[in-house]
Amino acid sequence: MVGLSFELLAGRYHATPWGHNVNEGLVEWPPSPLRIARALAAASFRCGRSVEPATQALLCRLGASTPSYVLPPSTRAHTRHYMPLLGRNAKTARVLDTFVAVDRHARPMVEVWWPDIPADASTAALLDALLPHLQYLGRAESWVEASRIDRPPGRFHARPAAEDGPAQVELHRLHSSAEFDAWRSGFISGGGRKSDAPADQWAALLQDTGTLQKRRWSSPPGFTTARYQLRLPSVRRRHPVQGSSPRPAVAVYALTHRVLPNAGDTLEVAEAFRRGLMARARRSDGSTLQVFSGKAADGTPLRGHRHARVLPAPPRGGTTPHPPAAQAPLDRVVVQAPEGFSPEAVEALQRLDYIIRRRAGGERERLPVALVGLGAAADHAGLDPDGLRCPQLGTASEWVTLTPFVCTRHPKRRGGRLVETPLDQVTAAARRALPDGVTVEASPLFGTEAEEGRWASRWTLLRRRGGGRHAGGRGYAFRLRLSDPVEGPLALGYGAHFGLGQFVPMAAE
Repeated sequence: MVGLSFELLAGRYHATPWGHNVNEGLVEWPPSPLRIARALAAASFRCGRSVEPATQALLCRLGASTPSYVLPPSTRAHTRHYMPLLGRNAKTARVLDTFVAVDRHARPMVEVWWPDIPADASTAALLDALLPHLQYLGRAESWVEASRIDRPPGRFHARPAAEDGPAQVELHRLHSSAEFDAWRSGFISGGGRKSDAPADQWAALLQDTGTLQKRRWSSPPGFTTARYQLRLPSVRRRHPVQGSSPRPAVAVYALTHRVLPNAGDTLEVAEAFRRGLMARARRSDGSTLQVFSGKAADGTPLRGHRHARVLPAPPRGGTTPHPPAAQAPLDRVVVQAPEGFSPEAVEALQRLDYIIRRRAGGERERLPVALVGLGAAADHAGLDPDGLRCPQLGTASEWVTLTPFVCTRHPKRRGGRLVETPLDQVTAAARRALPDGVTVEASPLFGTEAEEGRWASRWTLLRRRGGGRHAGGRGYAFRLRLSDPVEGPLALGYGAHFGLGQFVPMAAE
């Protein structure tokens, strides 16, 4: 078994996953087999002008295999830079630099083990000649000191996932020799030009971005992905903060995919967010944090709306009373917990960097996300052209619908009078959610039911799985006038924990 150790000298690891932009806020963690092999290939050219065939074969084998990893305790972080653009009246451009910060109290070592590659004398000699020339792994800021190790660990934090098992991340690797030969022959027989396809594995490993763009490859030839299961170690708090500082109650995420989901898919995106948070909040004994699962240790649902709400936020500016159309893009997600997030929950929030959305027909779509805010609701309220503030977290006495309100009961007649109408239900739900002594008056937001129906019909209004009492898939829009200003978020009715029934201040701060 071949083992390599990479010491992160600066305590940080910077690496943008293949196929993504740096401003999407993603980090490839752990380092992919392809990235490690390409870094070693670059180091091999520092040893001389030509690379020996034995070295080429070893690096191709390292890049095509699926190693296991031992990782240091870490967390995600980012810095923002506002770069000046050229031009007389040009504005500045925001650039995100997202990285993995390792625990400064632990040894910042990443161990990578290839169980299918024997650590014989020739392999050891080749690696010992290459590793002193490896200066960084990932972007140039990720300084490393690489060495060969011989003693396998007792446990791994990242392992290849079974074919039919769950996976938390996909890492790029090189095609194996047989896979590459099959791909190349299929490409040429399908009409592709020989000159466009890499001649062998080594040529595929050395591809640069300029060549890929020149030949108009939508995905790099000779590459594939490997699915991994993660059990990341947590950052230990050696010196807990004394006193009674409040827990953060709101986490704000930016959706950074090149093609954003529609506001009409709010419910689907919220469910995908909850699945992602629960996967990262699972303890070693198999239990999940109650703030995300909404269930007690014995499996019974929590009462009193004490668990977190996931509230995707369609953009809305100004003070117009009209809610956003279903075709508007979703660009941020608010996760709010009435009782705040514990340190363990904060770590789960920080680990979430993508979600898997399940679309109609069983198609799975990966959406990258970036945590851009953590604190109190007031810290993130208001309007912001960068999309990092959320108007539904503001404070106001007049609120209007942001996402459709779905009733939990069917209207019925009692004593010849229609009761439990949608207007009655939203008024009752608001009274239960508002502080004592605050009165509410509700009125329809649209002028006609037909106009309201056309707007709401384009939204997904029923969950695919899970409970929740509802009265059909009809959505409504209202204006709420309160006797006193209250702080958001305000979400009512069916699906209120998944983004439906949200309201936004009429006069957003």
